[in-house]
Amino acid sequence: MDDQHAGTGHVMFGLFENVHAVMLLIDPATGTIVDANPAACAFYGWGRDELRGKPISHVNTLSQEEIRAEMDRAVRSQNFTFHFTHRRADGSERAVEVRSGPVEVEGASLLLSIVQDVTERNEAQADLQRSEWRLRRAEEVAGLGHYVLWLDRGIVEFSDGTCRLYGLERSEMALDDVMALFPEGADREAVAEFVRGLAAGGAPRKVDYRARRLSDGTIREFHAGGEYDPEARTVFGVIHDVTDAREAAREIERHRDHLEELVGERTRELREANEALVAATAAKDRFLANVSHELRTPLNSIIGFSGLLLQGVVGPLSDEQHKQVGMINRSGRLLLSLIEDILDLSTIGAGGAGLEVTAFDPVQLVSEVLDTVFPMADGKGLTVSIETDEAPASVLSDRRKVRQVLLNLVGNAVKFTAEGQVTLRVERDDHWVRFLVRDTGSGIDPRDLDSIFEPFVQVDRAEARIKPEGAGLGLTISREYARLLGGDVEAVSGVGEGSTFVLRLPADGSAAGA
Repeated sequence: MDDQHAGTGHVMFGLFENVHAVMLLIDPATGTIVDANPAACAFYGWGRDELRGKPISHVNTLSQEEIRAEMDRAVRSQNFTFHFTHRRADGSERAVEVRSGPVEVEGASLLLSIVQDVTERNEAQADLQRSEWRLRRAEEVAGLGHYVLWLDRGIVEFSDGTCRLYGLERSEMALDDVMALFPEGADREAVAEFVRGLAAGGAPRKVDYRARRLSDGTIREFHAGGEYDPEARTVFGVIHDVTDAREAAREIERHRDHLEELVGERTRELREANEALVAATAAKDRFLANVSHELRTPLNSIIGFSGLLLQGVVGPLSDEQHKQVGMINRSGRLLLSLIEDILDLSTIGAGGAGLEVTAFDPVQLVSEVLDTVFPMADGKGLTVSIETDEAPASVLSDRRKVRQVLLNLVGNAVKFTAEGQVTLRVERDDHWVRFLVRDTGSGIDPRDLDSIFEPFVQVDRAEARIKPEGAGLGLTISREYARLLGGDVEAVSGVGEGSTFVLRLPADGSAAGA
């Protein structure tokens, strides 16, 4: 024997070195690993020299105090079985069963520990326990039970669910005792024939019968099925209490004569409700059509006449006149677009307004938005700016609806900012593009941030002496459009701290209209 194996002793050497079982020799006085066999080195992933002299806590996840107590118990008991968690060189942990007892090796008293990896076994047991729990829970919820009939022994084993159905206090009964549950006559004979048929083999069988619940003496109706296993000489089956279902069926049968009358009455009610719904829908459509016509007609006139002025049909315009008429024309078109969007909003819940998804430059879009609101901001002495250093080159979405949302958000920022600045920033965030509208205005109480997106809700900003205008639909429309485009609108604000509204959209147009 060479020096490498001298520590294990001549008697232990052959067994220790050649078996496939994981073995460790441990000094109980110091708690260090004296030696590890090749199977242990393969299991733990450390070399033999790496394990020798290491404290057992090198592999055992227990504390030093707990390990010391367990080693003392192994020494006292001569042979003891433990369940530990051991750590391997790659950092993984395994559940192990350790049989440990004292041995003499060349005059030294050591502990020989035989380690078995039981991780898979424990997981299988845990899976089995979970499956059994689910089965018990399913039986309880569904009012079911199952049973196993041992034909050779004449014994029936009931599940907890079956015990509840029959009002039993024990889960195992002799077959003769079980038969006493069934009233004499047709029910008992039906069950007996069911058992005889299963014992004879063949296809699975079913049976309907009545049984007396032992806990309260009531007679209940049951439906059972079973299948015979010829190898185990057992019958496995399920039982279902069908009393309530059968009573409900009989109740329906009792009302059969009135069924046509009831159906006729419900049909008339449904027809009237449908007619009322059709009438209400038609009225809504007429109202929207009238509103659309009444609003669009003057707006189209404004847009048309201002367009003629821009074209010089009625004579040349000065530069300032051309600029002002251009603003009138753009504002008219914007207002017409807003009216159309409000009308479209009524169809979002019924399948969504139509989308025109195209690729567009977000920097160009935000520039147009700021050009539109600049006159209002300039009139209040506000500074407006854009930040596009992190903007994507292109966004795939509905450009018109994105523009409308940004106009709503930037317009609100200008409206509710008395002094300071409004900033519109565009940035890319993974697969999203974000438009951030920041202002130095009066801010919003955080308690009101959820309600501001509700239709017709206007938050009074008394501290800023600014009275809200409009119908309170701007933020509602903005959020609906954002969600229709696969994104959302969120707000962060505080009283006196300004506000930040964020329009977040998928940069590639994914989920738009979903």
